[in-house]
Amino acid sequence: MGQQTAGNATDRRTAIRWMLRDLQALQAMLQADMFETAVRRIGAEQEMFLVDASWQPAPGALAMLAALTGQPYTTEVGAFNLELNLDPQVFSGDCFARMHTQLDRLLALGHAAAEAAGLHIVLTGTLPTIRKRDLSLDNMVPNPRYLALNDALRGLRGSPSRLDLSESAVDPGYLVEFGYIEDHSPYARAQHRIDALEGRLSRIERGVPVRLSRRLRPDVATARRR
Repeated sequence: MGQQTAGNATDRRTAIRWMLRDLQALQAMLQADMFETAVRRIGAEQEMFLVDASWQPAPGALAMLAALTGQPYTTEVGAFNLELNLDPQVFSGDCFARMHTQLDRLLALGHAAAEAAGLHIVLTGTLPTIRKRDLSLDNMVPNPRYLALNDALRGLRGSPSRLDLSESAVDPGYLVEFGYIEDHSPYARAQHRIDALEGRLSRIERGVPVRLSRRLRPDVATARRR
């Protein structure tokens, strides 16, 4: 993926070139009909809290990932959160049962790793025991991308930020995603390009300082909520 941060003008220009290269590759794939059609697929991700014996948020994400090497777990912004990504399933027959079986199996691995570390996994929307003091940089995953995003936000605002309890670190959940491309008509092709571009820009808006340098339209953020 290359560098994760864009700390100066040169890095930002490089990041923009990478983005444009990715979009050119996407355009070539669309023109070459490289995406499957008429196949419905469904996927899901499960977000979770890590808590200690007192049910307080516990920043053990990196230790958990080390114990779960090779499994489809990954970090969130908060060091007391984890995300579990399930395999896409063809949307037919017993797809939900297969998804449920995989979720149970992988969660069992997670619970075992948590127990070995003296932690617990909690599946909840908002953890009742979380406090404002838990939402500090000490409890952010030390990822250069997250730290750069935090610095850029603080630099843009220039004032204390309002705490939004709807953000992922304090409000994890279970997300199901459905994908289906039915045809290759001109209208469908155009819509697929729009959907793919919105998804790409949404990722940038969420995690890359290029967006915070106002090189993209402010309304790109709406792509995440559509």
